[in-house]
Amino acid sequence: MSTDDVMALVERVQNDPDLRARFASVSNEEGLLALLAEFGVQATIDDVKHTIAELPLSEEELAGVAGGNGDWFGDFSEYDFL
Repeated sequence: MSTDDVMALVERVQNDPDLRARFASVSNEEGLLALLAEFGVQATIDDVKHTIAELPLSEEELAGVAGGNGDWFGDFSEYDFL
């Protein structure tokens, strides 16, 4: 799982409300891995966690971290299993 591949998928999900809804409906690790597999991403949860940790922060996320406001984990914070 390359960071570039993940970034491309993240961008696709951000720009497609239907895909965003599908990812938002995921409630466990197995569901996330199954959904990623539909997009050709074969990974373990550890791979996903590592890749998310390596994603660059947006300007908004950087401001939140610097100011102590918000969650550095961005949109992934809703996944309590990550």
